[in-house]
Amino acid sequence: MNPVFEKDIASLRWVSPRFLVLLCVMTALLVFLGRLSPAGMGFEFVLGAVLLLWTFMDLRHIRNMFFYLHLHLRPASMDGQIKQSYWLSQRLISYDAFAYGLIYAVAWLASPRLFFIGGALVCFMLALRHFLLANRVPRVKA
Repeated sequence: MNPVFEKDIASLRWVSPRFLVLLCVMTALLVFLGRLSPAGMGFEFVLGAVLLLWTFMDLRHIRNMFFYLHLHLRPASMDGQIKQSYWLSQRLISYDAFAYGLIYAVAWLASPRLFFIGGALVCFMLALRHFLLANRVPRVKA
């Protein structure tokens, strides 16, 4: 659903080299920031933004894998042809990201740690991004 990975998704790759490179860059950036200022408030904010965003995305991926696993194990559990539009897919991601942002914001209110507000803000930004992406025409048709 991310335009950066459209070609990889359309080609049904199991592993995206672009994703692996970005994952390594983000991990290196976190390690660098942690070494530079481990007790700094900026590091806690960035750490929360990255880890809580990854949590959101990974849980969505895991849910989707189990959804398709269950469909594979019991094909009769869903019948007919189902076609989901790009617009709907983007809006659903937007709503999920917003919901996670709310959960992280409540956690921040309960424990005013920058870790949680970092996660909340990045999820709210992701929600807005996918809400706006819903109106775009994808470059690659799956």
